[in-house]
Amino acid sequence: MLDLPLTASILIVLFILYKLRNKLSVKYIYLLFLSLAIAQSIKWYACIYLIIPIFFTTQQLLKKKEFQKNKSYSLHLLFGIVIFTILTVPWYLANFETLIHQGSFAWIGESITRPDFLSLDALFFHLKLIIMFQTNFFGFLLFAISIILIIKNNVPNKLELLLILIFNYLFFTFIPNRNIRYLIPLMPFFAMVMGYGISRGLESKKTIVTFASVFIIIYYFFSYFILSFGIPVRPIYKYTYYFPLIKWVDLYYLADYPVKTIYDSAIWPQNEIIADIKKDNLNQEAVMIFTCVDRYYLNTDNLRLFSKLKDINNFFFSSYNFEILNIKNENEIKEYVKKNNFSYALIPLKNVVGEDKNYIAYKPLKLFQEYFLSGQAENFKFVKEYSLPKSQSLINDGDKLLLFKRR
Repeated sequence: MLDLPLTASILIVLFILYKLRNKLSVKYIYLLFLSLAIAQSIKWYACIYLIIPIFFTTQQLLKKKEFQKNKSYSLHLLFGIVIFTILTVPWYLANFETLIHQGSFAWIGESITRPDFLSLDALFFHLKLIIMFQTNFFGFLLFAISIILIIKNNVPNKLELLLILIFNYLFFTFIPNRNIRYLIPLMPFFAMVMGYGISRGLESKKTIVTFASVFIIIYYFFSYFILSFGIPVRPIYKYTYYFPLIKWVDLYYLADYPVKTIYDSAIWPQNEIIADIKKDNLNQEAVMIFTCVDRYYLNTDNLRLFSKLKDINNFFFSSYNFEILNIKNENEIKEYVKKNNFSYALIPLKNVVGEDKNYIAYKPLKLFQEYFLSGQAENFKFVKEYSLPKSQSLINDGDKLLLFKRR
């Protein structure tokens, strides 16, 4: 997941922009374009987050007398642009076809139920995700109050900060793939706003305001340890409330559902599955395995990883793609299985994608599951059953995984 490295790279760019605003230096000019190249090489949308800071920095530099008098700074900026182009453009050109193919898939997104493009649901969709998975409810209250304080008071770079928040929120709201990871680089800007509110709260002479500020700090501290390590209590507590516009939101979230961050000590059957298939195929060159499950702890990617760790290079696991997503009936399933020459199929008894029925892979994988479990896959026979442990505290998501082999 490159969103965290991207966020770190954006913060480095912001730091260099800050230094450049305070001191016009050739060193910072070249460091700026180098860090920009690194950020842009990590993710295509780095430039989206940096448009506004770069615009305001450029505006300030052009007003500096030092910049106006010394024309060499313009040449250094031009050379910096050349360096940025040399470092980034070749990779994008070399991978252009892959980017178009994979990008078109990523652009669509992973949800099968999306709010209408210009609806209120679409406008507030990311807000709900931010509250639930980034700031939590108490943190968002702090953020909202802090925004009001920033607007009312004379805060440095106020307009720039507000434009960054509004522009990036709206940009990623109006693309089809509304995935919360696109907003991870926005969180440092949220933190700046919240930090301002906390500092004002701690300086306040009103006891209730100071108490609220201390409470939020303590809540964040304990929630980190509870969610990450189960200290001092296990993460099994949450309370959800229905709000207008954003609908169901967790008022407090100290649980491992729907997102589990605490270490899972349960033993999953990847090693057993791979060992069983290997034992049955000692001399076969290529073994094609259809994986009809995309769970957090059991999916195509970690089955591939487990097989690589066992130094097995002839196992090929299927993954959902455009072809699978477009399958709609039994005949298309038969044709897909035949064309790909699958020797085995891993079919869950209950959940193909856990509890998230909005996941784009749910419907096609469900069709494959029904096809095998109903006995329509006549050229496959049941071989073995594996137990899948319960992975959440608040729901019973334990399951059975069935291994089918081609006759």
